[in-house]
Amino acid sequence: TKKLNRENYFSEIRNSKIVLSPFGWGELNLPRDFEVALSGSILLKPDISHIETWPNIFNNKTVVQYKWDLSNLLELAHKVINNYDDYIEYAIRLQDQYKSYSYGELGQEKFCNYFINMVQN
Repeated sequence: TKKLNRENYFSEIRNSKIVLSPFGWGELNLPRDFEVALSGSILLKPDISHIETWPNIFNNKTVVQYKWDLSNLLELAHKVINNYDDYIEYAIRLQDQYKSYSYGELGQEKFCNYFINMVQN
């Protein structure tokens, strides 16, 4: 496909039921994972619980996790697409958690507390 401009790129994500998160520069594919969180699509990604992230929003309640060796990726993608109503809560929880860390005074307070704690330790 040809490269999309920013508006069309976000339109594609918003209109997708699922978005696969390939590895970027390591396990996290930022800011792409955050873009998916904002879009309301279901994020498919391997388990990254071994990494400390901030915000810590990528877990088995917010992300449909496939195996690291990709052996179940296609099967899982088909399962999510064919049973979309059973999986939409992943997208809702991911979006809600992302927003709670990113918007308004509460989001700023969470970041400030995290940063202060990190510096003090």
